[in-house]
This record gives sequence, C-alpha cells and structure tokens, in this order.
Amino acid sequence: ILDELQASASRIIAETTGAESGCVTACTSAGITLSIAACMTGDNIAKIWQLPDTSGMPNRVLIQKGHCINYGHPITQSIRLSGAEAVEVGVINRTTKEELRHELAKGQVAAIVHVESHHTVRYGWVALPEVVELAHEFDVPVIVDGAAQDQRLRELIGAGADIVLTSAHKYLSSTTGGIVAGRKELVDAVNLQNKGIGRP
Repeated sequence: ILDELQASASRIIAETTGAESGCVTACTSAGITLSIAACMTGDNIAKIWQLPDTSGMPNRVLIQKGHCINYGHPITQSIRLSGAEAVEVGVINRTTKEELRHELAKGQVAAIVHVESHHTVRYGWVALPEVVELAHEFDVPVIVDGAAQDQRLRELIGAGADIVLTSAHKYLSSTTGGIVAGRKELVDAVNLQNKGIGRP
C-alpha cells in the first residue's frame, strides 16, 4: 500500500511541479538528508546499507556560508546525518563562483545544497542559475532547500535544480511532510533510502 501511495504521489508531484518525478518524506529536513544520501549512493543497495559510512563514495557537500541557516537545527547537521561532510564555502556575506569552482575542482563532491529562503544572507551570494551552471559543469547535482518556496516549485525546477524540496505542511496545510521533486533517477534513489537510513 505504501509503495502504491508513493507512486501516486510521485505522479501528482511531477504533474504539479514540472519535474520528472517526486516522492514524499517525513519533512523537508529529512528530505535534505535523504537527497544527499541519494546523491552519494544512487540506486546501489549495498551503498545504501553502508551509510552513514561513506567510504569509497563522493561525500563532500558544498553549501554557501550564508546559507548555513538554523531552522530548528543547523542545516549542516542535516547534511552530516547522511554521513557526508558539510563544506561551507566563502564567508557569511560573500561567496563567489571562483570559490565554488575551487571546491568543485578538488573532487569528491556529492552535491551542492542551495537554500532559497528569506533566512539566508543574500548579499554577495551566488544565485541559483549560476550555481546550477557551475555544478553541472562538474557533473554535480544541485539540491534546493525550498521549504518555504511552495509557489516557486516550477521556477526552481525550471532553473535546472536536480532536486527541489518543499514543506508539505506549509504548502498543503497537511500533517508534517516533505515534498521531493526532481530528476527521476535521483528521486528514485531518495525513495530507496527508506531501505536504509530513511527508515529510522
């Protein structure tokens, strides 16, 4: 039954957002952790079971320093819960494309987390379209925390983000939940985390 519900949710999320696929998580924060896990493991069940031990996997997750918000707990903790290393780039009121490129060039980058929220420091930041262009140059996916950006889901997907997360309870006035929308292979890998760290 749960698989059938998730499949139905996936179709509706895709239709609503313009993404290839979607799934539901416990909340947006859980979605961040599981999306990062998905970027590290793909659909490899052995790697899914290996987490949070990330040995042999790209495990560096880049985030602009001004995006290191606290929404009840630090977003960097959501990153670390997957087993990944949170790499804060720049300073609070300045991150440049050159700094992001420098970190990408070091390799072993699983993803870039980009936060679209009024809580972030927007002065001196690298905007989403530029982040996407740069990340994709290195074949690195971009995960957007859009927890409070429900009316912008199509726009954020359209900007080329690989995974966009939003809050089901903020968006739909539902019980606590997270909506994941994005590239099918990554969304499938997010859902597969329910056989690993996603279950607890």
